[in-house]
Amino acid sequence: MPEHGTASISGAYIEFQSAVLKALPRGITDELALKWAGEGERLTRMFSVLAQLPMAETNKTKKPTLTLPQYPPDSEVFELTIDGDAPENDPIEMVRCDGYGSPEKWKFTGQKVAGIQTRAFKLVRVGVCRNLKKVRQRLAQYGDIPEGQWRQAFKAAYPQPDGNGPIGIADSSWVGPGGLAGFPCVRSGGGSDFDWAGLARDESWRWLVPASK
Repeated sequence: MPEHGTASISGAYIEFQSAVLKALPRGITDELALKWAGEGERLTRMFSVLAQLPMAETNKTKKPTLTLPQYPPDSEVFELTIDGDAPENDPIEMVRCDGYGSPEKWKFTGQKVAGIQTRAFKLVRVGVCRNLKKVRQRLAQYGDIPEGQWRQAFKAAYPQPDGNGPIGIADSSWVGPGGLAGFPCVRSGGGSDFDWAGLARDESWRWLVPASK
């Protein structure tokens, strides 16, 4: 029987065959490639038509990269929204979620956020302070200290820490079982916590204060 296919396959067809194999999904094997070679005459006729068609895009679609929002720069105004009535934003539930033992023995003596609110804030630094009372004195120029529940809103809006120091809300309305007052904060590594009001603070601390838009 005369050989019509394999001996007459042109170099152009071989290049086409190679390109098609590369464009096909996974699962195309060398065995299939050999079968193609045995169909040389018929496929050569197809080549004149198929070679004029655009080749399939072989690059896989890249998955979108999730970019978390960065902490706002110092003194830049930004907005936070909170539902003060949500269970996770309850002052004592905040203590429980932070991992403290016997949260039911804590007391909350401050003002709660009521309902859903959106407010403007900014982060400021006040330098080294020997205790929270001194911090509050330096923050007085910015207005009333926000309710500590706003820590929850900040964490939700900015879940990725920047590692450049803690974020504090100078609301010392949380009183532990031993009678020490504490305020909510976000540690430099991103963890939620309550820090005692009597401790000194260095210049790395940033404080959440109200701002005008």
